[in-house]
Amino acid sequence: MERIKNIADSMKETLPSLLASYKGLYVACACFNVLDAKDRKVVIKSLKDVMKEMFSNKISHLFVLHVLNNLDDT
Repeated sequence: MERIKNIADSMKETLPSLLASYKGLYVACACFNVLDAKDRKVVIKSLKDVMKEMFSNKISHLFVLHVLNNLDDT
């Protein structure tokens, strides 16, 4: 589990680049799940510039839904 957290921590700013395939989507969702709240905020900020393009993409919009579903507002 520690290895997965290290991988997720190193990829938190580049997760949107994984969303070109369904396998990349799976990895991005898994990484997002193991990040703590502070690192999830970094991921969300990295999505800010490409959010409009993500909504129209058939794969990356699923990551947006995953983020919205798993985001803790506390």
